[in-house]
Amino acid sequence: MPESYNVEEGVSALIAMINRLKSGSTRPIIVSIAGGSASGKSSIVSARVADAFKGESILITMDDYFKGKSFVDSETAAGREINFDHPNYIDIALLERHMQALKASQPIDKPIFSFKTQERMGTEPVTPPKVVIVEGIMALHEQLAKVSDVKAFVDASTHSRVARRLARDLKRTVWTPSFIIGYMGNTLEKMYAKYVGPTMAFADMVITNNYDPYKETLNSDKRELQIKFKVGEDFKVPYSLAAQLASQSVQRDDYYTSDAADLRRTDEIIRIRTETGKKTFTYKGPRLETQADFLERANISFPIESDAERGILELYNKRVVSVTKERFVYITHDGVEVCIDRNVARTENGKTAMLGHFLNVAVGPGNAHLLDDLRKAMAPHNDPIITASYYNM
Repeated sequence: MPESYNVEEGVSALIAMINRLKSGSTRPIIVSIAGGSASGKSSIVSARVADAFKGESILITMDDYFKGKSFVDSETAAGREINFDHPNYIDIALLERHMQALKASQPIDKPIFSFKTQERMGTEPVTPPKVVIVEGIMALHEQLAKVSDVKAFVDASTHSRVARRLARDLKRTVWTPSFIIGYMGNTLEKMYAKYVGPTMAFADMVITNNYDPYKETLNSDKRELQIKFKVGEDFKVPYSLAAQLASQSVQRDDYYTSDAADLRRTDEIIRIRTETGKKTFTYKGPRLETQADFLERANISFPIESDAERGILELYNKRVVSVTKERFVYITHDGVEVCIDRNVARTENGKTAMLGHFLNVAVGPGNAHLLDDLRKAMAPHNDPIITASYYNM
């Protein structure tokens, strides 16, 4: 069994192992670092190892050995299963030859892959350094593991990889959010279970890097500030807000978790909202610690199609709470949406509780002053501020 470490201990142990081998070797040391997508194998472990051996190492990413879109098209046309996370999408044979050559102190012409064209765009010469770092989801493929001197696997839970990839890919790809979450559930995690996870058996060490929502959502640019008041049945939006009714609908919010991730313990939310026949996916991080009396947390929301919904339910298979409500949306003179939620009902374990009626407002991080305006407008009503979500009430 490989040794298991947390990130700090694991990176230190990995660097120490490389140094021991390097000190007694006259040839390059081959280091392979594998792990699932968004596990931290590239941005954390490989990056730190490369930095430790700056000037005497090269970092080779398996992405450059992708076969490209034309290969995917030809395989699909022939009726063969293929996707971006299938081992056959990677030119394992070429990478193995290149690793063998570098290990024998011979130069190579490494391919360069373009994510813009989804094809290789040429090669670049690589002279053998003292340390060769190969990173990628299949870096511990059996053919490659046999060539490697040091083998590390970066392990992270399914929820860890989903949460990180959502935040990452929404910024760096042209894929729609709906496609990303659907692909993760319908394809990516199945490829991980079938091909990537089993290569952990070839590792010398396993570095665990699970998602810490309290730390990793701090710098998210997708955040909301929310304030909520419990109001009476005959409540009307305060005149001072100059708000006009814009829409009204019935919403159903289904909240999910999974067998492997206790999201209540970490104060995270996975939600699918159904409204007028359309569905929206939402991930909310834990409440951030602030001095204010409003709720601040990361919020990633986007519309989803039926294929994406199937993928989400593959990832988060346990519905724990359902909430229904009538929502009336008013727009203030500042352009802020003020929502009146009437007849809010919460169902858990087959039991339904009527929560009542609420005024609910959410704004971006730069608009906290708008919540102050709302608080002042609500002061004469003496309605209590609620900081819990309907999910947790």
